[in-house]
Amino acid sequence: MSNNRTIDEARIADLCKALSSPHRVRILSTLLSCCGSACATDEEFAACVGDIAQGLGVSPSTVSHHVKELRLAGLIQCNRNGQRIECCVDPAVLNLLHEFTTQLTQQAANSPVCICKEPSP
Repeated sequence: MSNNRTIDEARIADLCKALSSPHRVRILSTLLSCCGSACATDEEFAACVGDIAQGLGVSPSTVSHHVKELRLAGLIQCNRNGQRIECCVDPAVLNLLHEFTTQLTQQAANSPVCICKEPSP
């Protein structure tokens, strides 16, 4: 993010909350590794919730719960295809997270003084 753009702190907080579960991080990572970061109508670019559950070794109901949380946060998009629910990662949200972490890195590099330590007497 450039210096003149403001961070939507509430949006970033919601995304971080959605990623606060190791299961959700694994689901997002699984979707990225098998599907890439762009949703498409082609089945090869979307993963089914049942397929994700098998790959992670957790129950489909557990995956469904975590997929719902990721979807509500806007990290993934889901489409029903018959009985299958296919999921893919929203690339715009990945870009937002990337911009935020890049800005944090730049701020840290430009701010050598730590405000969290008390000054020495």
